[in-house]
Amino acid sequence: AAFTLLEPDLPAPRKQLIVDDCRPVALITESGPARGPQPGPPLDERLVRRTSPAAYVAYTSGSTGVPKGVVIEQAALENHVRRTIDWYGLTAADTRLLFSSIAFDLALEQICTSMTAGCELAFRDETFVYGGAEDFLHHCRRLGITVLSLPTGVFNRFGAELATSAGHTAPDLRLVMAGGEAPTQGAVAAWSNAAPQGTRVVNGYGPTETAVVVCYRDLLPGDAITIGAPIDDVRFRLEPLGDDGKATELVVQGVAVGRGYLGQAASSSAFCVLDGQWSYRTGDVATAQPDGGYRLHGRFDAQVKVHGGFRVEPGEIVSRLLSLDFVLDAVIVPFDGAGSRLLAAFVRLDDSRAPQPDPAAAIVRLLAAALPDYMVPSQVTVVDAFPLTARGKVDRAALLHRAQTRPGTDAEESADPTDTAGQLRLAWRHVLGSPPQDASTSFFAAGGDSIRAIELITQVHSRLGVRLRAAELYRTPAFDALARLLTDRRDGIPTAHHTTGTTLVRMRPAGQ
Repeated sequence: AAFTLLEPDLPAPRKQLIVDDCRPVALITESGPARGPQPGPPLDERLVRRTSPAAYVAYTSGSTGVPKGVVIEQAALENHVRRTIDWYGLTAADTRLLFSSIAFDLALEQICTSMTAGCELAFRDETFVYGGAEDFLHHCRRLGITVLSLPTGVFNRFGAELATSAGHTAPDLRLVMAGGEAPTQGAVAAWSNAAPQGTRVVNGYGPTETAVVVCYRDLLPGDAITIGAPIDDVRFRLEPLGDDGKATELVVQGVAVGRGYLGQAASSSAFCVLDGQWSYRTGDVATAQPDGGYRLHGRFDAQVKVHGGFRVEPGEIVSRLLSLDFVLDAVIVPFDGAGSRLLAAFVRLDDSRAPQPDPAAAIVRLLAAALPDYMVPSQVTVVDAFPLTARGKVDRAALLHRAQTRPGTDAEESADPTDTAGQLRLAWRHVLGSPPQDASTSFFAAGGDSIRAIELITQVHSRLGVRLRAAELYRTPAFDALARLLTDRRDGIPTAHHTTGTTLVRMRPAGQ
């Protein structure tokens, strides 16, 4: 049977959209199997079989406001698994880490290659989520991890930390792969030294509409960031874009290409026949390199990759915003921040209906209840009118500048630098777009996530001159508790994370 993977933490409305679209015959949960609500017809009847039975349905953001499910076949997944095992040189002596969210198709690369090659597969626990690079490598050493596959946002974030530290290594780590978007050269250089004898760094590329990863490339420190030639039984071609033909789009052909999208999105022009071959037009602008690889130059459509590799249709977020009865118009603008692409939302509101006193914070809460966290904008800004270009179109460049600069208020300019709570409040507002509603507000309940957490940590350090660990933010996300922790830190009262071995050590409920 084919399957689809549901992230347990997805908002209930999002889960329901997916279930209603793929109409499974059964739901498998922690408490056991249950019948699906209204089983749909076989996938072979809904989308024509190309080479083999369906393996899974992977969901990605849709421009119409509804997620799109692409059907990937068994032959495609099998080819990916076998080529990946060969590329990595996986054997039963390896130990892999299941790092990716189960809803991210990169999890299949970690699970299926381990099952096929006979690797040990270690599961990530909370310590991996909450710690920084030093803690992460500590747990990799503890488990003897030899091969890692990381979303690029995490790869870049940890790489930036490793570049500024010394002596933190994972001796058994022989290979780390970054997948989702382009890694930074600094992160590549830092990760290549993650093991004393050197670590092989691999750049992986593959859209959701193909079987996980369709090409790999080894990267050395200082190398240009490019993708490799396609794996066996997969082909790339470059299709001209525009009348002048100077820009070309990367097209994937061969066994890896999915059948298409379920439901209304099945008519998408992204899947098509070119020269008699079933093809997927990736939307990525690319040029061929003399060594057989390809350089990517961004996208020609509206899609963006955020938070280290999640592909998002801004139109889906706009549709959700416009479904709120007090939102008159909305524009989504991607911008660079905290080592990854983030999203900013600019909205015009019906003031007579807008929640008070903080409509931006209310919008974040409403979006978080309906969308995955990576689709919730990092910034929500209420505007009276959108800036326009000379031709009368929305001036996105002006909005981008506003998102990146985030100018402070008069109160911020005159804030007392010795007021820890006041500076934390300003840092909080800078990252989430609005201050905490009250002293007990949780950073994560207010719209924070792992990427925004790094932004807050950076803001705290620049404003207060103290180091806040990711683990500490996750343990004490409430504003008042976090303010007390930072006040103690500034007053010299010692605190420490459990893996550092200094001063106060948090007691563990079990184990040593």
